[in-house]
Amino acid sequence: MSLLTQVIQLLTEPPGNIIYHLLTLLALQAIFAMSLSRWRQQPKDAAARRMLIAAGVIFLSQALMLLLTLLWQQDALTAATYLPPLAQAVHTITAVFLVWALLPFSDRLPRLGVAILMAVLILIGVMTASFTQDWQALVASGQPYNSTAQATIWGLAQILLLAGGLLFVLLRPALRTTLRPIILAILLLAHLAHFWNYPEIVATNTSIAYWVRLGYLIALPLWAVLVYRRTLLLRLAAEPARPPAARHAHAAETLPLATHIIRSLAVDDVAQAAIAAARQLADVPFAGIALATNTAPLQLRLLSPAPAAEAPLQQWNLNGENWPALRLASEREEAV
Repeated sequence: MSLLTQVIQLLTEPPGNIIYHLLTLLALQAIFAMSLSRWRQQPKDAAARRMLIAAGVIFLSQALMLLLTLLWQQDALTAATYLPPLAQAVHTITAVFLVWALLPFSDRLPRLGVAILMAVLILIGVMTASFTQDWQALVASGQPYNSTAQATIWGLAQILLLAGGLLFVLLRPALRTTLRPIILAILLLAHLAHFWNYPEIVATNTSIAYWVRLGYLIALPLWAVLVYRRTLLLRLAAEPARPPAARHAHAAETLPLATHIIRSLAVDDVAQAAIAAARQLADVPFAGIALATNTAPLQLRLLSPAPAAEAPLQQWNLNGENWPALRLASEREEAV
């Protein structure tokens, strides 16, 4: 059995096809979750909103196909009648929403982009209803679905969508160096391979677009990486950078406090000065220091300031043997 035959069986027959559905749904779920988190933090982020909607719609469509496949697993006639055109409709919807999510053209004209998207979805719905009726008349003849005219129309529509999106991305220098063209190129190659794979290189008895499924397994995780990288970079860019003047002022406040700490060699005096410096720098109501000895590194002496300003430090003895994490860090000589 050749490697290609094994790959085809893995993508089209149980239990491999179930694993394919679970992996794609997991990738889409990750994209949806990260996009939702970004959109909740920044509701005006149009790209995050588009990716959120696209991932949600593609997830629901793929989950619906998985559910129908499981429901009609014992009914071969119903599965052969409805699954092939529905699968092509799902592939087209995936291409539409993926291109819509990855391209920034609708940022300036969001209503125009939504209007075009809705018109395309209505067209896909009409095509699905019409093609399903036509296919019902051909099922009894035993004609392979991939040899029909409607399969050719679906394939051309998907290729044109992905090719147009890829061309648009390549013409934008800001998008050319991202993962967007790679994702679109992988899916375009997968759809081209499926389109030109009739007659099939390896004869099969399935109408499943296994080349397209292979493209999903590669492209959808890359889409998740793109969303994660974008979310991380935007979050880092949103953190305010402290100006040099503020850093110098912070250093000017820190140095006098440091001189108080090293003014005395007595342990209690050094601890009290260090606690006072920590409270002033961190602006917290409570601070304390745990001191250990060389002879008993796990016997800690916790020091904290007393309520009265002139009172001596409050002390508590802590047994580090009761803390497994601290004991392990001490044995490995690691910082805690």
